[in-house]
Amino acid sequence: MSKPDIPYGQVVAAMSRPGFYPHPVENLTHLQTHISHIFLTGPFAYKLKKPMDLGFLDFRSLESRRRFTEEELRLNRRLAPEIYLQVLPVAATDRGPALAPGGESGGDVLDYVLQMAQMDSERMMDRMLRRGEVTEEHVRQLARVLAGFYREADRGPEIDFSGRLEQVRINVEENFRQTEASEGVTVAPARWQAVA
Repeated sequence: MSKPDIPYGQVVAAMSRPGFYPHPVENLTHLQTHISHIFLTGPFAYKLKKPMDLGFLDFRSLESRRRFTEEELRLNRRLAPEIYLQVLPVAATDRGPALAPGGESGGDVLDYVLQMAQMDSERMMDRMLRRGEVTEEHVRQLARVLAGFYREADRGPEIDFSGRLEQVRINVEENFRQTEASEGVTVAPARWQAVA
């Protein structure tokens, strides 16, 4: 799994074109989070991790992006196996970066993407809440799913350690230290101070 001298930006640019995908794409939407590019294609959504180091995560290497993309698939499949489908390599070809069909790469792997079934954004709970469409039964159904999930979830000293008040405090304080430089740059000073 070597990484040729193709800049990450060329992978993002290729994924921004409908012809990149091995299925018809009528509308392509490119969204970003602080750590990922997300491409909505209609039938599928594809998530590409950004090569960055935020202290609490480090996606700078191709290997770390592969590992954390596979881990995201594994963790999220536990509650939504019909949404989280597979990890696919993006490979170097004569025509530029290409999504490797079936997960098999004929060329050097440039990066990895998480393929998901694209959800109907109008059915997301935040939007349903704004429209007043969330019912008590919706909340009960969600509670039943989560109760069953947590009842069967792995347990042990390592997991218990992460939930201890002292550890949660360390993580929260670390987040504020790591975002201090963003005050006045990407976060308005008044908003940062209100949260901090």
